[in-house]
Amino acid sequence: MAIDVTCLTLPQSDEIIKYFGFAKNNVNPESIIPMATISSFYDLLNEIIIDSQIDQYNISEFMLALAHLDKAGKKDLIILDRGYAATWFFIYMTLKNADYVVRLKRNFLQEFDSFWNSKKMSEIITLDRCSEKSKKALEILGIEFKSFKIRLVKVMLENGEVEVLATSLLDEEGYPYVEFKELYFLRWGIETNYNHLKNNLAIENFTGL
Repeated sequence: MAIDVTCLTLPQSDEIIKYFGFAKNNVNPESIIPMATISSFYDLLNEIIIDSQIDQYNISEFMLALAHLDKAGKKDLIILDRGYAATWFFIYMTLKNADYVVRLKRNFLQEFDSFWNSKKMSEIITLDRCSEKSKKALEILGIEFKSFKIRLVKVMLENGEVEVLATSLLDEEGYPYVEFKELYFLRWGIETNYNHLKNNLAIENFTGL
């Protein structure tokens, strides 16, 4: 499975702008474009949208992802880009019995720095703390932070760059690190689907109010 968001251009309407919000037109700064955020919970192997959300333009992608997770099955593996890397979200997915693979930013957590700089391709790390931002997010959800284990996996790209993935798949024999490159690149399917929705189905071409 994959979760991701994209922006959707909406028809010009004062009511729509008031509810969904808008973006500024780069060509004409005085003009505004009604916009919404849409999010999909997408089955990458069967190419099916399992759940979709549409909401205000400035809403956090995390808020929409929380709604998707109510549709997640116990055996689902959710593949996410680095915009979804947050300690509280890792914990929440675990509580929902959903496994995950998430790409990390270079300076995501200090505890991960040694792995980035090492020659290891896979390592299991125990997180004993989280940021204040993650603590607040957990408090809002009524969840108490407890230390947990997370696995880091390196992926070597063709251009020589290194990406690091965080995953709940802790079994290094059952899920060898060499599988994760192909696994993560399955995520591109949700991007392809958004392209299909916008360019082939033309979902932004509204014909009615």
